[in-house]
Amino acid sequence: MKNRTGRNLIRYVVWFLILVLVLVIIISGYLSWSEGRMPSTTEYFTADSEYTIEEIPHFLSQEECNRIIELSVNNLSQSKLFKEGDVEDMSLRRSKQAWLTGQEDPMLVTISQRIAKRTNTDITDQESYQVVKYDKDGFYKPHFDACNLKAGDDCERMNLGKGPRYLTFLMYLNDDFDGGGTFFPELNLTVKPETGKAVIFHNVDIEGHVLPKSMHGGMEVTGGEKWIANKWIHRK
Repeated sequence: MKNRTGRNLIRYVVWFLILVLVLVIIISGYLSWSEGRMPSTTEYFTADSEYTIEEIPHFLSQEECNRIIELSVNNLSQSKLFKEGDVEDMSLRRSKQAWLTGQEDPMLVTISQRIAKRTNTDITDQESYQVVKYDKDGFYKPHFDACNLKAGDDCERMNLGKGPRYLTFLMYLNDDFDGGGTFFPELNLTVKPETGKAVIFHNVDIEGHVLPKSMHGGMEVTGGEKWIANKWIHRK
C-alpha cells in the first residue's frame, strides 16, 4: 500500500512539473511575441558569395504599417535628391516623402528598438524614419544609399556626423499596388513588396567604401500607390 502511494505521489509530481514546464513555454512565447519578437522566418537571397540581401516577412504588423502611413500622410513633400544641396529631379525620382523622428508615437519607439535588436546595433545609430509614397508612375532610378567618405560636403551631410549609412532597413507598408518592386541591377534581383516585410542590406564595407552591389531602385508603380519606410543605420 505504501509503495503504491509512493508511486502515485511520484506520478503526480512528474505531471505537475510537466504542466509547469508547458505553462512556462506558453507564457514565455506570449511575452516574446508581445514585446515584438523577430519573426522566425528569414529568407536570404545570395547572388554570389560576396553580397547577401536579407528579407524578414511580417516584421511589421498591419496595425504598425497603417499607423506609420497615418502619421505621414499629412506631412508629405516632394522627394529630393541628396546632391548639390537638396534638388528635385523628376527624371530620376518621382515620389513624396515625410520624416518621422520616432517620438510621434510609442509604437515607433518599439519598432526602432526591434530594428536595433535585429541588426545588433544601437538605437542612437539610426536616422529618423523616412516614409515614402509612390503614386502611379512613381519610381526611383537605381542609386546608392551611402556615399564615400571623401565625396564632399553632400556626403558629410548624409553621414550626419555618425559615419556612413552602414545598413539600409527598408520596410514595405502595403502591397495593394502593381509594379514597384525593389530592383538590384548589379545582382539582377527584384524584391517583391509584401505588407510588413523588411529588407536589410549593407551599403558600405568595413572601411566605409560604397559597395557597388548595394545599388538599387524602386521600379515604376503601374497601378495604385506604394508606401515604404526606410531606416538608415550609421557606423563610425
